[in-house]
Amino acid sequence: MEDRLYKFARLVEARSFTKAAQRMHISQPALTAAIQKLERELHTELLVRTGHGFTLTAAGRIAYDAAKDLTVRMRNLRVQLLEATRQKVALTVGTIDSIAELLFVQGSGLRQIEQNAQLSLTINNSAQLVLAVEHDELDVAVIAEPPHTPPNLRMEIVGEEPLVLVTSREQLADVRQALLAGQLKQFLAYNHNSQTYQLVERFLEQHGIAVQPSFYSTSPEIMLQLVLAGQGTAVLPYLLVRGHLQTGTLKMLHIGDEQVITRRIVSIRRAGRAVPAAAQQLLQQATDDLRLLATAARNE
Repeated sequence: MEDRLYKFARLVEARSFTKAAQRMHISQPALTAAIQKLERELHTELLVRTGHGFTLTAAGRIAYDAAKDLTVRMRNLRVQLLEATRQKVALTVGTIDSIAELLFVQGSGLRQIEQNAQLSLTINNSAQLVLAVEHDELDVAVIAEPPHTPPNLRMEIVGEEPLVLVTSREQLADVRQALLAGQLKQFLAYNHNSQTYQLVERFLEQHGIAVQPSFYSTSPEIMLQLVLAGQGTAVLPYLLVRGHLQTGTLKMLHIGDEQVITRRIVSIRRAGRAVPAAAQQLLQQATDDLRLLATAARNE
């Protein structure tokens, strides 16, 4: 019954038999059969099918709450038993791209975690990672702080990531003039509905600078390539541009008396869900690495 309760919870969260089956990598008929068998086992109807999906019955809402509690408890038990017997834990982690670079390319996160866990890493934007945690596709995600945290998730502060305004060497004089005039044209921006876009916009407005975005993207790497090609100016993660600053290919610009915009980084996970020791070590590594990175950015 545990497996069928798990499938029922995933179905409720997906709000669609088709989507739930896709997320669990099973066929829709198999999911339908599992829900029907669960209803027979519980001797009650859990949902009412409609032309556009389904609605939960009163019993269905009770069963969903119980299913979520059971799946969290069983996951926690498995983690505790594996750690007690010194076996590797299967750990699914999601991060935004700059944190993945910090931990697994520039840092020693992979070497540390592979001793105690089998890591599966997902890289995506913050909004999609929040959804993945809600859908039980990730154990923990490290993201830019969202404006609101769903009530079934727990958020903890990891640190602050430095972002910097950069331009190509060839455009430096023109961009400095634009900053003095209080207007940045050909600005390469994060997607308009992202938290980072709003963070950058507020910061620039506070310093009397209006921007005219010429391009929106969820990918800092794409934005970096455009800046390198002289196609605009952007606020990017310091880690991403540090090498180019050191070679002089890119130039960092002060905004007033400041040269760093800080983006708060947080971890999120299901409320009540235990975090394996390997994940806790990874989060502590992220905290330490972000602190060192912030210091380096301010001393650039």
